[in-house]
Amino acid sequence: LCFGAHNFEHKDDEIKVIRKIEDISESDLLRFRSSGTATQDLIRGVWKKDFDEASQQLLQEVLLRNDLMCGRLVQDEFVLPSCLPVAHCAEEAIRETDEVLYLDVVGLLSPNFFPALAHLIYRNINLESLSMCKKPGPPQVFRNRGDLHSDTHSVFVSLFPVSAPNDKSLLRILVRGNDQKANCALAQEVKRVLLNDILGFDPETEIDVEKDPSSFFGFKGAKDKETLELERSFALQPCLNSQCNLTCSLCRLSALLQERFLPDLSLGLRSIVETTAFQRHTRPAGSFRFKSMQFPGDVDLEEYLVIDAKCKDDALPKLCSAIQEIFAALFARNSEVQVFIGGLKAGSNPRQNVPGVQKEWLKWSQKELCAGKKEMCRDANAAPVFMTLSKALEEGHETWTAKIDMFAKVRLFHDSEATPRFFEITNVLRAGYFEGSKPIQPITKEKDSLQGIEMNLKNYSSEEPNAMKYVKRLWERSAYLAQRGFDLDWHVNMLEALRPLLSHWSAELCQIAAHVETLIKMMKFGRGEVIEHALDDLRTVRQSLLSLQSRLHSVEDSEQPAAQDGLERIRDAMKYILKKPIIDPETKKPCSRGLHKAQLLLESCVETVVISKLGSFEFPVAKRLGELWQFPSDHPPIAAKLTLGERTIKVASWNVLNRNYYKYIDADTQGLKGSQITTLHEAETRENIIIAKIKKMMLNTYIHILCLQECWPELVAELKAALGESLQFKMLCSGDEQDKNQEVIVFDSKLRVMYVHHHPPFSENSKKVVTEVHFQLETESLRVVTTHVPGAPFGRARREFADCLAEIVKGEKLPTVLMADLNFPDKAVHPLLLDRGLEDIYFVPTPYPTNICQGSLLPKRIDSIAAINHQVAGSKLYATAMGAKELLDGLDKVVELLQSKSAEPLTPTRYHSDKVETDAEQISRLERELHAARQRVKYLQSTIDCQNEERAREAPATSSKERAREALLPHRPTDAPSGHYRRNVQVSSVHRVEPEKL
Repeated sequence: LCFGAHNFEHKDDEIKVIRKIEDISESDLLRFRSSGTATQDLIRGVWKKDFDEASQQLLQEVLLRNDLMCGRLVQDEFVLPSCLPVAHCAEEAIRETDEVLYLDVVGLLSPNFFPALAHLIYRNINLESLSMCKKPGPPQVFRNRGDLHSDTHSVFVSLFPVSAPNDKSLLRILVRGNDQKANCALAQEVKRVLLNDILGFDPETEIDVEKDPSSFFGFKGAKDKETLELERSFALQPCLNSQCNLTCSLCRLSALLQERFLPDLSLGLRSIVETTAFQRHTRPAGSFRFKSMQFPGDVDLEEYLVIDAKCKDDALPKLCSAIQEIFAALFARNSEVQVFIGGLKAGSNPRQNVPGVQKEWLKWSQKELCAGKKEMCRDANAAPVFMTLSKALEEGHETWTAKIDMFAKVRLFHDSEATPRFFEITNVLRAGYFEGSKPIQPITKEKDSLQGIEMNLKNYSSEEPNAMKYVKRLWERSAYLAQRGFDLDWHVNMLEALRPLLSHWSAELCQIAAHVETLIKMMKFGRGEVIEHALDDLRTVRQSLLSLQSRLHSVEDSEQPAAQDGLERIRDAMKYILKKPIIDPETKKPCSRGLHKAQLLLESCVETVVISKLGSFEFPVAKRLGELWQFPSDHPPIAAKLTLGERTIKVASWNVLNRNYYKYIDADTQGLKGSQITTLHEAETRENIIIAKIKKMMLNTYIHILCLQECWPELVAELKAALGESLQFKMLCSGDEQDKNQEVIVFDSKLRVMYVHHHPPFSENSKKVVTEVHFQLETESLRVVTTHVPGAPFGRARREFADCLAEIVKGEKLPTVLMADLNFPDKAVHPLLLDRGLEDIYFVPTPYPTNICQGSLLPKRIDSIAAINHQVAGSKLYATAMGAKELLDGLDKVVELLQSKSAEPLTPTRYHSDKVETDAEQISRLERELHAARQRVKYLQSTIDCQNEERAREAPATSSKERAREALLPHRPTDAPSGHYRRNVQVSSVHRVEPEKL
């Protein structure tokens, strides 16, 4: 697979062969492709067909002895050097105390050089100044770089520059620590290991391999530059091509993925991170670390701790002690920054660990952590039964060993002038142990970053729709792959398309909503002091909202509809953010229900704006499905099991795609031209296939009630004729049978229809109705509500639907199920219903997306089923989601396309691949490059606009002639959605902007 492939790249056909092998984990395969790390299970799975167990062991030993495969210092994990990715990762600005060496030895380097060097440094060089129970984690290794961190030093060894061929680059060694003298000594020791232990030079022979990079590469104007200045200039333009002008993929990537390091944090936040983190080099992780994320909602740390121990029983007490020390340090710290410990999560309640039932994870208080035990229950003699902290850490929490939560009142960034506010800060811990030269034994596995991102992408477009989190995970995914040299052009284009969303006012609104959520958590914490500080911080929330509100009044024309929606949601939320909170009569604590409504209302606006932006991209950032889509509608159906009293029934909802809307498929706005929709439409047989699917759902899956949207007269007539052949099912229409677009309810004839009414709430479309039907289920009554909400993103339809549904439900107090195409995710509609008093409403978490965004071609879920029990006196209605495979045979393969292919770019290929492009691939690449150039111009122009505004504010009063001249300068809204703005910019009006100012 690896050594026989051209240029050591993984071929698609061979990867497909591996994917077909039974018992091969998709997670292991994804990790192998993106990092070159292979688990023992993956290797055995590939080999088992051709080799018996003894032959496998022999083959593995041969590969290890010849350095074609290296142990990764972690039990049952290996690195394949030829499969390592090429790193294009951002680095922290070089410091005065850092020691940097440049060595001219790259002509002697092989693919296994960096794994070998990293492992030798790890094993043979003492990086610690003191004997400690913690050891550095496994080194991070790439084809052109190896990083190693300890408690006192960080060592970075890399090819320099990353874009140069191996025979035309230097080997760069950088050692970072607080002691400059120790850094110099350690750099020389790394150099000695490299020359003597790896390259095999005689230790007694003195070899001059150190070079000055400016003379080696012949840089113009670099003769008198210090190393510090040279390094910073290289970081700005990593391709080192003087003709590039920051337009190549590497330079664009470098500009996009500027990262935050500890010096970029405010003093308050930095002190908390340094106190909370177990390792010196730890910095905020996730999307926070990118400077393009201007409005982070919280601060996440992630660490993998390696304990010096003989066994797990020896390691766990040491881990407990380390955690207790961190909490003691936090509790004892005396500074101006207010910090409150939220507790630690680890272990689960053993009495609740029943198969099929979700675990009840434990939360440890400061007192329980200090004691090292937590009371779980009382035995028969009323004696307390405890769980020890060691036992809880051994079980862990979901995919990690422990999670530390805290709340701190800080500014985030060193250059921020924002009012300090409370942010939630978490430290996620994973742990392992080893002794001497033995491999690391994991207590919990290291995080598989890419697999975690992929899982989040699926979740945020299906079960838990969240457009802003989805955008952030897309950003992290493209950053991860681009920094490893995979399909660089494509991912740079993706990042440039997403960046405006991360600095948009909706991102700031999302940050304010996260602030409200943090205060809610603090109010639920219980301690009086914490609650008082949370209530005091509500003033900051109000100030933030009022400030944003004033700016939304003056946005550009293209943004006004979205801004109006933002103003309305802020107004709705402000009524719940009271200066004097309501006190809960039972708990005697401030009531947080109103704040929760405020948070959700703000998030509903964010959801609507971001989904609208994703639908207006000029260029798709996902792969079009085309002929891969073998389904008669652009929406897959959704379903749920309902339980009402003693009765259980199945219900489903499906937008069948009105024939009159086929013009959008033909225009390929969703990338579905050429799909089964096209072939069936041209053959005029789509109605037949749709009715066949309906029959399968009703007869094979035993769906009792099916709500259909976007039905047209011919489909209604054929469906009526098909159902007339059987007495099992009946149907109701929301309008006249000749209406061009209406809803239809197909139901089991055993259900008695007690009441039908069609409500016309939509002012922008008087023919569109909300249909209400009451069914009698033996001794129980059930109300069904269905509709198709008009899809104008910032029209009145959502509010009018919420008003209508609230009026329906507040009438006769019946358990109600809503089945509809809302044209928006749940998150955009649910808060409006809560705001109208519908407290007991539950949206079923359908586990797959149901549509494709126009423009970006990304997946989204806009079809919903919800159970509503508003003031119901009798039996309550409960609903659980059904999977695609349960609902319809073959539907799981259809939704898998939405979850994977639609969210996946072109097949990843390494940067600098010499693969020959086809004409179609060349056209596609040129289109992407043109789009990227446009995005670059927009970004530069927005920078110019900001600088002009700053000059105008700082400059004294100008004359009328000067004001007239300034009026001619180009002006454009920096956050105007793609495709909504066009303007010609004269060359004479464009100012040159220095890279440092960018």
